[in-house]
Amino acid sequence: MIGLGIGAALGYLQFHYHLLAISLWNGFALELAIPALLGGGLGILFAWSKAQRRLTQALVTSEGFRRRLLSVERNQALWISLSAALHDVRNPLHNVNLLIETLGTPGSDVQQVQEQVLEQLERIHVRMRHVMKQVSEFSGEIMRRPVRLRGVLDEVASMIQPMAKQELVSFKIQCPSQLKVIADPKFLVQAIDHLVLNSLHILSKQAHDKPRRLSLSVVAEESSLYLLIEDSGPGLPESVRNKLFQPVTASQPAGGMGLGLAIAHALATAAGGELYLAHTGATGTQFHLHLDRA
Repeated sequence: MIGLGIGAALGYLQFHYHLLAISLWNGFALELAIPALLGGGLGILFAWSKAQRRLTQALVTSEGFRRRLLSVERNQALWISLSAALHDVRNPLHNVNLLIETLGTPGSDVQQVQEQVLEQLERIHVRMRHVMKQVSEFSGEIMRRPVRLRGVLDEVASMIQPMAKQELVSFKIQCPSQLKVIADPKFLVQAIDHLVLNSLHILSKQAHDKPRRLSLSVVAEESSLYLLIEDSGPGLPESVRNKLFQPVTASQPAGGMGLGLAIAHALATAAGGELYLAHTGATGTQFHLHLDRA
């Protein structure tokens, strides 16, 4: 009996010893866990605060970079526009020079030459007035906003109709009146204008017994659209195809078309679009201008 009592007592003490040990260990672990949890929480809070400061600084830097980039784009577009103006008036001035030279030939029709000279001068005047109006708008940043595409195309048509009539070109526009795109309107007008002028230049080389057609049409998708600039001309020269959208010198056989396409591509990019050649050949040329819908 005594042995059983001693065994029971020892068992009781051992049981309570384990309880005490577990209690002491849990208390010790809790003492260690609380500072660790607090330290970890403070560390996470500090890291989050630091990340927030870096994010704020990055956003400020990004906004500053965006503004500088837009400023560079605007200045570049200004020089592109001025180059475009010089490019546009070069051919009419050359024509005026040739017409004046014909006055020295025997039997020349002075009145007819005078009318043709005045027609070319009016063409120069219209082009320069339009370009200078747009240049005056470059004081602000590039502003891409919802723009009614038909209004842009009608503005282009008002500028090129006289030349199209002179070159016996049938010019048509197919575009819904309420369709809107996200673009900078002044650059969009100039981009399309230069593409149309390039097509008119190609069509002027077309034989008179062949069709001379130029059209602007739209293929609309859910969030974007394609403006199709298509002519029935003989296609782009190899010198232009090999270096599309890269400026070529006037001494090359492209006859200035390379420069016109390079200007159109730069202006399309500034407007907020993407310009590329769809196809070119003996049956005609088609460019696509990809724009986001408003």
